[in-house]
Amino acid sequence: MRRSLLNRYGLLGILIVGIAPNWRVALVVTSGYAAPALPFTGFSMPLDSMSEMARMFCKCLPLTWFIQGQTQQWTLGAKIWEMGSTFTAFALLALIPLVVGLPIFRWKYRKFAKQEKILETKHEL
Repeated sequence: MRRSLLNRYGLLGILIVGIAPNWRVALVVTSGYAAPALPFTGFSMPLDSMSEMARMFCKCLPLTWFIQGQTQQWTLGAKIWEMGSTFTAFALLALIPLVVGLPIFRWKYRKFAKQEKILETKHEL
């Protein structure tokens, strides 16, 4: 399950880098997304105590769903078939960046590679 959590953050990174106009913006957005992950999981502060906007942000973080799934299994003894909403959210956090981000990422960096080849041939002359 830990590997799948890292995959979700990796896929979100591909989405952010693909959409961002340059590396600097991608780094700022990614750090702004990943840094508050731990405080906004609902582990240290209950989600019910947060504002509506904070709860919406929490639901966009893979770590929130990971910890919710762990809590359901360890504390409540939930069976795998009782965790439908958790697995659905976790699957969506992989599927959306994969479907949206990967084509954008590939298109953007194919274009970047062509520009690099042009500059390389100019440099060799």
